[in-house]
Amino acid sequence: MIDATRTTSALIAALHDAANHEAWREIDERYRPILINVARRAGLTDTDAADVAQDALADLFKSFQDKRY
Repeated sequence: MIDATRTTSALIAALHDAANHEAWREIDERYRPILINVARRAGLTDTDAADVAQDALADLFKSFQDKRY
């Protein structure tokens, strides 16, 4: 079984293509729940935790677009 939080170099390489929806979906499915749980543990409401996760994933996308990662 592959660790759900293990990100392979192939997946990272695939993220360089903004149109690779499958790679971005995989990142979202792997890391959104983790980000939400961390935010909840920090005391945020469910809604705020979801917003923080969305912002973090959007920042990741933008960073890859700008070649800053």
